[in-house]
Amino acid sequence: MARVLPGFGIPISRSARSSPQSVWGGNLVSAITVQLLLLLCCISVLVSQEDRIEFEHLSIEQGLSQSDVCCILQDGKGFVWFGTQDGLNMYDGYGFRVYRHDASNSESISDNYITAMAQDRFGNIWIGTQNGLNLFDQNTQRFYHCEPDSRFRNKFGSNAITSLCEDPSGALLVGTYGAGLMRIETARDRVSFLMEKIALSDSSNSEAIASICKDRDGAYWVGTLGQGLYKLGPACNVVGRFRTTPGDSNSLGQDNVRCVYEDRHRILWVGTSDGLNRLELGSHKFKHYAMGENPRNVYSNYIFCIHEDELNRLWIGTDGGLELYERESDSFRHYGAKAEDLSTLSDDAIMSIGDAGGVVWFGSRKGLNKFCRFRKQFRTYKYIPHQGNSLSEGKVWSIYCDGGGILWVGSNGGLDRIDRRSNKYLHYRHNPSDSGSLSNNSVMSILEDESGGMWIGTWGGGLERFDKRSESFEHYPRLVSDSSYLASNTIVSMSEDERRRLWMGTYGGVAVFDLREREYRREDEESANSPLRSLGPVEMIVSKLSTDAA
Repeated sequence: MARVLPGFGIPISRSARSSPQSVWGGNLVSAITVQLLLLLCCISVLVSQEDRIEFEHLSIEQGLSQSDVCCILQDGKGFVWFGTQDGLNMYDGYGFRVYRHDASNSESISDNYITAMAQDRFGNIWIGTQNGLNLFDQNTQRFYHCEPDSRFRNKFGSNAITSLCEDPSGALLVGTYGAGLMRIETARDRVSFLMEKIALSDSSNSEAIASICKDRDGAYWVGTLGQGLYKLGPACNVVGRFRTTPGDSNSLGQDNVRCVYEDRHRILWVGTSDGLNRLELGSHKFKHYAMGENPRNVYSNYIFCIHEDELNRLWIGTDGGLELYERESDSFRHYGAKAEDLSTLSDDAIMSIGDAGGVVWFGSRKGLNKFCRFRKQFRTYKYIPHQGNSLSEGKVWSIYCDGGGILWVGSNGGLDRIDRRSNKYLHYRHNPSDSGSLSNNSVMSILEDESGGMWIGTWGGGLERFDKRSESFEHYPRLVSDSSYLASNTIVSMSEDERRRLWMGTYGGVAVFDLREREYRREDEESANSPLRSLGPVEMIVSKLSTDAA
């Protein structure tokens, strides 16, 4: 069944009957404008499935504290938090609230360079910075600084936090830059912390931890800068280590592991400074995706972040743009920044990704990029003079999307057929020397009936049936000898009922056309109880008629 856009019961001024141009800007055009917007919303569902994705940008101009967005978190209350190199930002959907270090306030955040965030089971928000770890109490708006216990102070070393992850007991695993991996016991009502260091190797050198990921089995995957990938058991004991082995194509591609992520298909994705790695859990064989022009390769080798959104789409942030992984083809779709196109990414360096309530956020070095999967994206169809592959005329009166997805547009320049996949236009216009051409170029209404026939209502030319095979028109104009059947040849709207009758709103009243017999019927013969009998001369666009009422 064809997809039909409903009409609108909007009156048309009596003084606007002379020509279609005379009602431009009036109520009829208002109705057409609304229908146009509704159709474009329908079209957008198809457009959103194509390659193009449009992004909305939020940066300093919208209240973000700084444009380098390093990490993203949605809390249990629905707020979205953005960590930048100059302040912590809380976004409520309308604006940003910024938290910065204040040397005169001991309850402020310890540093402005935000590197990692996590929320624990008690609702506490943990914020890692270049100068220590903080716990934020949303009720009191106070930051508690996590100072190491005196027993471990000399072991802690670096205050630069790189990653955070909660374990099943509620303890927090903390990755640091140069001080290795730490474990902190947390509690709902305690702001003093017990900290211990987790040894990953026998080496006295402390690893630089870049990422921590907990898989569904309770194991932890710890990515380091230069020491490869560690696997820890639920008790935080090392149970495996993966490193690059020269000559072994199944080994980890590179030892600088910047991010680790498990998707819903139990695949572990490992981003390094030299490409993307894929490991099916339970296996010890890595598959590598390196930089290349082929869609099966990533556009850039430097992988910042990996995230799977609510629709199971896997996004990879690199220093050369954004990659969307397509599972069926095992390939990637690339999105980059284009200075001349404001709907693309604001920057190619995508350092963080998060999603919340249908919105996917991409943090870059030039602010935030926001993609809303529920937001309707619009595609523009225009009249371009002397350009055949455009609309015939700029004043559009009617729009229809048929069952095959073809878009039909009626204007003052005739009828246009648009194949949106190939972007090919076909134009149908009145030709005085061709009896099978359109009777009038002002096309006011379009409808596809149940059997696939296309019906065209014109301004002054009556009703037309378009034969798709022969690409010709059959004419059903007003009979001068008997105007009781079709009082006017100006047909502004049409609707088919369940008995295969075509009801038309015209400038002379309501007309009824039998689609089976291909002839007009008197409306008073069709139903003595029709609600349209009392309307007299009809000056409204007919929406949909119930069979019961007719």
